[in-house]
Amino acid sequence: MGHRRRGDFTGYEHRDRTISSHVRAAAASRPVHAMTLPEGLSYVPGFLTEAAERDVLAVLATCELQPYVLHDTPSRRLVRSFGLAVVTGAYDAGPAAPIPAELQWLRERCATLMGREPEELADLLVTRYPPGAGIGWHRDAPQFGEVGGISLLTACRMRFRRGRPRAWQTAELTIEPRSAYVLSGPARTQWQHQIPPVTQERWSMTFRALRRAAAGTR
Repeated sequence: MGHRRRGDFTGYEHRDRTISSHVRAAAASRPVHAMTLPEGLSYVPGFLTEAAERDVLAVLATCELQPYVLHDTPSRRLVRSFGLAVVTGAYDAGPAAPIPAELQWLRERCATLMGREPEELADLLVTRYPPGAGIGWHRDAPQFGEVGGISLLTACRMRFRRGRPRAWQTAELTIEPRSAYVLSGPARTQWQHQIPPVTQERWSMTFRALRRAAAGTR
C-alpha cells in the first residue's frame, strides 16, 4: 500500500489549465461586484485516478475521526489532524500523530504541486463531510502559508469572497472528485472560502505548510 504506483497518476500537464470554465455566476439576488477569480488559486482536475482514490479512502477509513468543535459546538463534519494537534477546533503548537506512512507519497506529490519540500507540509487535516455537512466562511489558521487540498468521492462547490458585506467580490469553483487545488498569495490571505452543505458523503485531505518565517523557527 505504501508504494507509489506511477501509472496511477496523471502528469502535471493540467497544472496551468484555466479554471474559468468552473466559475459560476453569483446568485442574481446578491448584490456583488464583478466575478473575479482569486489570484493564487490553482486547480488540477484528475490529480488522482479512481484506483488511487480507492486506495487513499481505504487508509482514511482506518482513521479515528472526531466532530470539529467551534465555540463548544460540535459540527457535522468529522476531522483528524496529523502533524499538528487540534484543540477544540483550533490549532495549537503541540505535536500530534505523524502523517501516516501510507500517505507519504501523496504528501510528496502535493508538495511538488505547491512548490514546497515534503517536510514543509507540517499538517494534514482529514475531513469527512456526511450529507448535510459543510464549512462556513473562513481563512485557514494564520500560522499556515500555502494550503493544498485533495477532494475525494463527491464533487462540491467551493465559494470565495473578499471585500465587505453588501459589496463582496465573489467566485465559485466546482471541486471534482480526485482533483487538487492550491491556495497561495491573495487566494490564501485576502479571500475567504466556504463549502455549502453537501448532498452526498465527501472526504477531503488538506495539506498545509507553515509560513516560511515560522517554519525556520520551530
